[in-house]
Amino acid sequence: MSSQRNLIPLLLLGFVFATARGSHALIQGTAVSPDDALARSTVGILENYEGRVWLTNCAGSVLSDKLILTAAHCLIGKLPEDFLVNFSADQLVYDRHAEIKDARELEGRFLLRRVKAFRIHPNFDLKGEGDHDIAVILLQTPAPSTALPVKILPPDLLDPTARSTALEQQNLPVTLLATGILDEKTYAHSAVLRSVTVPGRFEGPFVITDQTQGAGACNGDSGGPAFAEWDGTFYQVGIISRPHGNSRSCHEEGQLMNPALDGAFLESAMEELLS
Repeated sequence: MSSQRNLIPLLLLGFVFATARGSHALIQGTAVSPDDALARSTVGILENYEGRVWLTNCAGSVLSDKLILTAAHCLIGKLPEDFLVNFSADQLVYDRHAEIKDARELEGRFLLRRVKAFRIHPNFDLKGEGDHDIAVILLQTPAPSTALPVKILPPDLLDPTARSTALEQQNLPVTLLATGILDEKTYAHSAVLRSVTVPGRFEGPFVITDQTQGAGACNGDSGGPAFAEWDGTFYQVGIISRPHGNSRSCHEEGQLMNPALDGAFLESAMEELLS
């Protein structure tokens, strides 16, 4: 396994919280039960690396029985057949699949779905500031019956013209779920899906997370959902995207893309993919 890991450079500086082709859970995160409601809304996204190995590269969330929400940068430049969606929240560990080349063998070990197509926001710019870092995946077959679709913020809390919400500059606890590294220094890997709750600040189309206390998103967490509770309901208020501003480590600020503020894209992508 160590030889396989050495093939995959772990990149944090620059754009994203995804790895260059894998690494796996949230810093200071705790394991979640597969029966947990937020875990049932979260998936791992495996990518085929040069036809040699399958690696958990990003995460995502369940939009419906056929659709998955993730970050645009997780998919850009790739084909649908390069990905598998993993619904096995208790089986996301790197070592269990990194040396498996055949997708059919993976499907015998994990609760997986193949990808039929996907749509990336047309205005997403990999070299930009991270706006519109959003994409929708269409599964070839329906998700397991245990999968639980997320809710995004309702229209009465949105100002699409200003690309902001009624929560602008408010601070709320946000719960992140993903599959990235446990420790930024050692790159220790998790065996399961994990969650962590950190302070979040609503700022335009983003939610900015305070990770200065040593907890938060890091390599491999891209595309994972972030939830906040409002009036007794948990909404997905973010897609894990990148370090914020001048942050250059996992212990500064993180940036989440608020999917509700790209509602027009979500509607058009869902309609096109399902037609």
